[in-house]
Amino acid sequence: MRLNIKNKILTGTAIFFFTAALTGCSLMKNEDYDNAVNSFNAGNYESACIYMEKVIDNDDENADYYIFYGMCLVGAGKNEKALEVFDKAIIDTDNKIVRENKKKALRGKGIAYFGLARYKEASDCFFDALDIKENSYLDSDIRYYLQDSLYEEEDYENALSVIDILLEGRNDALLLYKKGRCEYMLGKAEEAVRDFDSALGLEAENVGFYFGKYQALVELGRFDEAQETMDTAMKYADIDKEEDDISKARLYFLTKDYEKAVPLLEAALEKENFQAAYYLGVIARKNKQISKAREYMITYIESEPSLRSAAAYSEVIIDDIYTRRYEDADSYFEDALKIKDGYTQTIRYNQIIVYERMGRYDEAYELVKKYCKDYPDDKTMKKEALFIKTRLSAS
Repeated sequence: MRLNIKNKILTGTAIFFFTAALTGCSLMKNEDYDNAVNSFNAGNYESACIYMEKVIDNDDENADYYIFYGMCLVGAGKNEKALEVFDKAIIDTDNKIVRENKKKALRGKGIAYFGLARYKEASDCFFDALDIKENSYLDSDIRYYLQDSLYEEEDYENALSVIDILLEGRNDALLLYKKGRCEYMLGKAEEAVRDFDSALGLEAENVGFYFGKYQALVELGRFDEAQETMDTAMKYADIDKEEDDISKARLYFLTKDYEKAVPLLEAALEKENFQAAYYLGVIARKNKQISKAREYMITYIESEPSLRSAAAYSEVIIDDIYTRRYEDADSYFEDALKIKDGYTQTIRYNQIIVYERMGRYDEAYELVKKYCKDYPDDKTMKKEALFIKTRLSAS
């Protein structure tokens, strides 16, 4: 898991209100629709969905209704159904109104795909939306989502390009932070430090920004500066709000002060901040508490799709291999390999090991051939390939 701020596209009512304003302006007034908008703006997305179902029952040909209903579903966490609803707002006819609706629907689909951790599909929707010239006032908003989905795809170059467009003529602390993290992932640690400093110059109290700077300084071997960065961050964390427990815990985690990190992480998890489960899992594993580590990681990956990471899946799989629960490990490979966050090689490696230990030599051999082609420098797996081939010949 990356130790950075993961911008959540679907937090707060501001974004949803923004969408409601976009979709509601052209609609005929009716009581159910008004109730849906009021519920939506109050954050009662389940209620908004119920009202919108009634609205659409009475008028199933209005694209704006489907777009707003789709955003209500996104707010309620029903992203799969939202995708179906957004598609109903997209029709083959080509005219100005149809293109305007299509752009809004594609934006919604992109957000829903992001919520499902299907980042490539999210990016494709955002790119398609930007290709539509109508409703150009949405372009900055769409690009903001796009840079996040590109980052999650590990397409850091294109994410950086989108961020540069967004930063034209403006200073935005969060975008500068995001620029820095892209540069860090591209091996440009010096540039990353510069942009993290720019972000901190605008929001010095944002504890999360210090994590990125810390990592970049460590990468550059500037350990004294890295420690100073953590010390400064800790000062802000100590005076920050109670809900910043997770930030303080991450600071302790980074400095390996697990004794102080654990109670803060447990408190954060009790408040359903599921990121804490990941860190608790890592700490439990370091303490050789394998079952406990596995339990925390499963809590993390099952909490919500947008939090899932291949790193967390990898931890669960490794724990299952240690405890010889190969069937359990096998159940996670499909989902884990859909996510690209730097752990693909590790997961593919362990999938081969699991299949070999399960006696599934045919499948293991097919996987090991592809693996060795993609990672030709892995000498250990080349030896494993020979072993698997020998077992196939003997069977």
